[in-house]
Amino acid sequence: MLALALAVVLVTVQLSRDANILRLAEFTLLLLVASIPVAMPAVLSMTMAMGAKELAAQKAIVSRLEAIEELAGIEILFSDKPAR
Repeated sequence: MLALALAVVLVTVQLSRDANILRLAEFTLLLLVASIPVAMPAVLSMTMAMGAKELAAQKAIVSRLEAIEELAGIEILFSDKPAR
């Protein structure tokens, strides 16, 4: 019931801000499905797939969703690439 109330508030606020209807529908559906504990693996896979799609649209190379999951756990990334 709480998830439904949150979804109503989310839709109301975002519609007042002229948000993209399709993105709002996707997020609201994910919120409602995520409220069911059994559905969490499906929600995680869907969220990761949507993120991979956005990364691919930005010309980032995404070969495996597992790589994105591992990268999501990184707080600090050190790089040793010399400038030329």
